[in-house]
Amino acid sequence: MNVTLETEKDREFEEAFMQRYMLNLPDDMEFFRMPQFSVVDYILTRGDVVRYMLELKIRKETLAKVKSYGGLMLKHRKIVELNTLQDAAKTEIWIVFAFDNGKGEVLAAQPHKLLDLPLEDPPRRRNYRGLTTDEEPVCYLDWDRHLTQWRM
Repeated sequence: MNVTLETEKDREFEEAFMQRYMLNLPDDMEFFRMPQFSVVDYILTRGDVVRYMLELKIRKETLAKVKSYGGLMLKHRKIVELNTLQDAAKTEIWIVFAFDNGKGEVLAAQPHKLLDLPLEDPPRRRNYRGLTTDEEPVCYLDWDRHLTQWRM
Protein backbone atom coordinates (compact mmCIF):
# COMPACT_ATOMS: atom_id res chain seq x y z
CA MET A 1 0.00 0.00 0.00
CA ASN A 2 1.39 3.41 -0.98
CA VAL A 3 0.28 6.11 1.47
CA THR A 4 1.20 9.79 1.32
CA LEU A 5 1.93 11.14 4.79
CA GLU A 6 2.64 14.69 3.65
CA THR A 7 1.16 16.14 0.48
CA GLU A 8 2.45 18.90 -1.74
CA LYS A 9 -0.39 21.07 -0.39
CA ASP A 10 0.84 20.41 3.17
CA ARG A 11 4.30 21.65 2.16
CA GLU A 12 2.76 24.74 0.55
CA PHE A 13 0.93 25.57 3.80
CA GLU A 14 4.18 25.11 5.74
CA GLU A 15 6.11 27.34 3.32
CA ALA A 16 3.41 30.05 3.52
CA PHE A 17 3.52 29.86 7.31
CA MET A 18 7.30 30.26 7.30
CA GLN A 19 7.08 33.32 5.05
CA ARG A 20 4.59 34.82 7.52
CA TYR A 21 6.73 33.85 10.50
CA MET A 22 9.89 35.37 9.04
CA LEU A 23 8.24 38.81 8.81
CA ASN A 24 8.71 39.13 12.58
CA LEU A 25 12.39 38.15 12.63
CA PRO A 26 15.55 40.14 11.92
CA ASP A 27 16.45 40.47 8.23
CA ASP A 28 19.63 38.41 8.62
CA MET A 29 17.72 35.32 9.80
CA GLU A 30 17.20 32.60 7.19
CA PHE A 31 15.19 29.39 7.16
CA PHE A 32 15.92 26.13 5.42
CA ARG A 33 13.51 23.29 4.78
CA MET A 34 14.83 19.92 5.85
CA PRO A 35 14.52 16.87 3.58
CA GLN A 36 11.38 14.75 3.68
CA PHE A 37 11.18 12.43 6.73
CA SER A 38 13.58 14.59 8.78
CA VAL A 39 12.85 14.92 12.49
CA VAL A 40 12.22 18.67 12.08
CA ASP A 41 10.74 20.61 9.20
CA TYR A 42 12.91 23.75 9.29
CA ILE A 43 16.13 25.11 10.71
CA LEU A 44 16.61 28.82 11.28
CA THR A 45 20.04 30.35 11.03
CA ARG A 46 21.70 33.68 11.64
CA GLY A 47 24.98 33.87 9.80
CA ASP A 48 26.31 30.34 9.79
CA VAL A 49 24.91 29.50 13.23
CA VAL A 50 21.78 27.40 13.70
CA ARG A 51 19.58 29.39 16.08
CA TYR A 52 16.72 26.93 16.45
CA MET A 53 14.64 24.30 14.71
CA LEU A 54 10.91 24.07 14.08
CA GLU A 55 8.61 21.09 13.73
CA LEU A 56 5.42 22.42 12.12
CA LYS A 57 1.98 21.02 12.74
CA ILE A 58 -0.35 22.88 10.41
CA ARG A 59 -3.99 22.31 11.36
CA LYS A 60 -6.79 22.88 8.84
CA GLU A 61 -9.31 24.02 11.43
CA THR A 62 -9.29 27.15 13.56
CA LEU A 63 -7.93 27.04 17.10
CA ALA A 64 -11.48 27.26 18.50
CA LYS A 65 -12.59 24.25 16.45
CA VAL A 66 -9.60 22.13 17.45
CA LYS A 67 -10.08 23.10 21.12
CA SER A 68 -13.63 21.82 20.93
CA TYR A 69 -12.21 18.33 20.28
CA GLY A 70 -10.36 18.30 23.62
CA GLY A 71 -6.60 18.23 24.16
CA LEU A 72 -4.06 18.73 21.43
CA MET A 73 -2.64 15.34 20.44
CA LEU A 74 0.99 14.58 19.56
CA LYS A 75 2.72 11.26 18.98
CA HIS A 76 4.96 10.31 21.89
CA ARG A 77 7.62 9.08 19.43
CA LYS A 78 7.80 12.60 17.94
CA ILE A 79 8.35 14.13 21.39
CA VAL A 80 11.18 11.68 22.12
CA GLU A 81 12.81 12.17 18.69
CA LEU A 82 12.71 15.96 19.01
CA ASN A 83 14.10 15.86 22.53
CA THR A 84 16.94 13.56 21.43
CA LEU A 85 17.78 15.87 18.53
CA GLN A 86 17.68 18.92 20.80
CA ASP A 87 20.11 17.27 23.23
CA ALA A 88 22.46 16.15 20.44
CA ALA A 89 22.41 19.43 18.51
CA LYS A 90 22.43 21.67 21.60
CA THR A 91 19.87 23.78 19.76
CA GLU A 92 16.44 24.94 20.84
CA ILE A 93 13.53 23.16 19.15
CA TRP A 94 9.90 24.25 19.01
CA ILE A 95 6.85 22.25 18.02
CA VAL A 96 4.63 24.83 16.32
CA PHE A 97 0.90 24.36 15.86
CA ALA A 98 -0.46 26.81 13.28
CA PHE A 99 -4.23 26.80 12.87
CA ASP A 100 -6.52 27.68 9.97
CA ASN A 101 -4.06 26.22 7.43
CA GLY A 102 -1.23 28.21 8.99
CA LYS A 103 -2.99 31.57 8.63
CA GLY A 104 -4.56 31.64 12.08
CA GLU A 105 -3.40 31.54 15.66
CA VAL A 106 -0.10 29.90 16.59
CA LEU A 107 0.74 27.85 19.68
CA ALA A 108 4.11 26.29 20.42
CA ALA A 109 5.67 23.84 22.85
CA GLN A 110 9.16 22.64 23.64
CA PRO A 111 9.72 18.88 23.52
CA HIS A 112 11.75 18.61 26.72
CA LYS A 113 8.74 19.94 28.66
CA LEU A 114 6.51 17.17 27.27
CA LEU A 115 8.58 14.05 28.03
CA ASP A 116 6.67 13.10 31.17
CA LEU A 117 3.19 13.28 29.66
CA PRO A 118 1.19 10.07 30.04
CA LEU A 119 0.97 7.83 27.00
CA GLU A 120 -2.46 7.00 25.65
CA ASP A 121 -3.81 4.86 22.88
CA PRO A 122 -4.56 6.95 19.81
CA PRO A 123 -8.16 7.47 18.79
CA ARG A 124 -9.26 5.65 15.65
CA ARG A 125 -8.70 7.93 12.64
CA ARG A 126 -11.68 8.86 10.46
CA ASN A 127 -9.48 8.06 7.49
CA TYR A 128 -7.83 4.96 8.93
CA ARG A 129 -4.83 4.04 6.77
CA GLY A 130 -3.80 0.75 8.33
CA LEU A 131 -0.31 2.05 9.17
CA THR A 132 1.62 1.07 12.29
CA THR A 133 2.12 4.80 12.94
CA ASP A 134 -1.66 5.11 13.35
CA GLU A 135 -1.39 2.78 16.36
CA GLU A 136 1.50 4.55 18.14
CA PRO A 137 0.92 5.97 21.63
CA VAL A 138 0.03 9.65 21.81
CA CYS A 139 0.17 12.37 24.43
CA TYR A 140 -2.36 15.12 24.96
CA LEU A 141 -1.01 18.61 25.52
CA ASP A 142 -2.81 20.84 27.97
CA TRP A 143 -3.79 24.12 26.30
CA ASP A 144 -2.71 26.22 29.29
CA ARG A 145 0.22 24.29 30.75
CA HIS A 146 2.16 23.05 27.72
CA LEU A 147 1.48 25.59 25.00
CA THR A 148 2.66 29.16 24.52
CA GLN A 149 0.79 31.50 22.20
CA TRP A 150 2.99 33.18 19.61
CA ARG A 151 1.96 36.65 18.46
CA MET A 152 2.28 37.05 14.72
